[in-house]
Amino acid sequence: MNEMDVLGLSLEDALRILERKGIAPLIRFTGSDGSDENESNRRVVKLSACYEQWTITVCNVPDAFR
Repeated sequence: MNEMDVLGLSLEDALRILERKGIAPLIRFTGSDGSDENESNRRVVKLSACYEQWTITVCNVPDAFR
């Protein structure tokens, strides 16, 4: 698993890829909790592993590249 596989992807897409690889990560949210957040703006900004536990860090990116 290479972290570049999921960096910048939406949370939904990243989870789909990780699930196919048999990885069930913890999810950590960072950034604002503003009311303008919606799920499609949540992007993976970090992927890390400690022993067998993977963690993805997700941030709200309202103007995500498309």
